[in-house]
Amino acid sequence: MTTGILTDPRRRGQSSGVRSRLVRIVIAVLVFSAVTAGAIIWSVSRFDDARAERIDRANSDDIRVDSIYDDRIESRFDADYDRSRYRTMAEGFASAPILVDEYQAWAVDDAELSTLRTELEGLDIPTYVAFLSLSDLDDADGDAKLVAARIARELPDEKATVVVLGGTGVDFAEKGIDRRLGVEYPQRTEKTTAVGWALAWVRALNAAEVDEPYTELEVVPEPREKQRPEDLAYNPGSAVAGAAFGLITGGGIAAVTVAIVRGIRSRKKDVAR
Repeated sequence: MTTGILTDPRRRGQSSGVRSRLVRIVIAVLVFSAVTAGAIIWSVSRFDDARAERIDRANSDDIRVDSIYDDRIESRFDADYDRSRYRTMAEGFASAPILVDEYQAWAVDDAELSTLRTELEGLDIPTYVAFLSLSDLDDADGDAKLVAARIARELPDEKATVVVLGGTGVDFAEKGIDRRLGVEYPQRTEKTTAVGWALAWVRALNAAEVDEPYTELEVVPEPREKQRPEDLAYNPGSAVAGAAFGLITGGGIAAVTVAIVRGIRSRKKDVAR
């Protein structure tokens, strides 16, 4: 009786089927776990390499600029910009309300400057005009409004307006007041000279309504804090992404591996028969 049970072909087939399924499950789990762990390790390794590279770059004396445009933006919004240039221009306004740099001297006419100077005299709120050569490569990124704001910041006046003409553009900034100029700024035509355009702006500003209360002049945004590369940490989201990649890839590889093993075992059974 006992011998018959042990040698029953049906029992032997069932036992063999259970073992086969167990083997396939073990193989799938091993492959699945190996690929998932490998994906996470690879993701962490990539992060460590990138952090090491950033640390080496930060500690290096080499000057590296990834983008000239980004470098200009950084200098433009630097709260610790060099104020000497703007202080010099503000000091120049103490003797005359008009400043013309040597590169713009050819674009102005003395007779027109005299008219503009007369317009600026006796104003309730001092107004200053600067004819400058602005460039996209300077510390203000060629922004006439930012240049005017930085000049106004250095003025000793409690209230003042600075108009800056940068060759092709014009803008203004104020100190101690807010004017409601509206949307219809003075327009320049082909016949309008640089001084004539400045005169139109001065008259428009002088006629504009002054808003109260005054909001403090904003020269530059708040300085942005930069994270030290040594403080960078592996993001849990990256670990989840690596694990997900491992799960998807591992699942596929595990399924293929099990199918291959099953095929090999089936061929061996066919040969044994």
